[in-house]
Amino acid sequence: LSGTKGILPAVRLELNLLCWLRCTDAPLDVGILVFFNPEAHNFIFMRSVAEAFTQSKRWRSLDIQFKAFSLDNRTTDPYPEVNRAFHGIGLDIRSLESLSLRNEENSNTLLKRYQEFRHWNAPRLRHLTSVHYFPLSLPALANLTSLDVTLYPGQINLKHIREALSRMKALESFAFKMERGGGEMERYHFSNILEFPSVRRLKIEVDHD
Repeated sequence: LSGTKGILPAVRLELNLLCWLRCTDAPLDVGILVFFNPEAHNFIFMRSVAEAFTQSKRWRSLDIQFKAFSLDNRTTDPYPEVNRAFHGIGLDIRSLESLSLRNEENSNTLLKRYQEFRHWNAPRLRHLTSVHYFPLSLPALANLTSLDVTLYPGQINLKHIREALSRMKALESFAFKMERGGGEMERYHFSNILEFPSVRRLKIEVDHD
């Protein structure tokens, strides 16, 4: 929940629950941490995330940070029902307007399928920030008006990125950054022109060695 940064997790959770109980209709700006187990290819959630998902229908903005799971993350506990909800099964996010996805791991083995959001139905989503990740199968990509993407070279097939961008006819602001790190820069020739008829703000950055 916004406004609680810098507070210990246990205290922050209690404050969040108190706010949810008192403000039953207010829209929520939520930030969650999701652990990912690359070996089993599944997600592991903290208890506070399970509570946040019970209020998904009130989400206005959502910030998700992905981290690799390790034995040091002893505060995590698997919640099968949240895992199903995270994959869009029974998840009500029709009020979601802004989504931020941040992969905190400098590794191409983490979330390399990029299909985790294929069942997310977010018809009001307009703003997406995606750092070292890109939700290729997110249905709401076609509705975006603002997109900010940061990737490593070779992290995602550029052909797939192009296919996703071709769906964004309503896009007004587009920022793309290729950072140093990861694999080698991929060479891909766009056989057809990629048009953004509504874009008014465009920013493209490439880090050089």
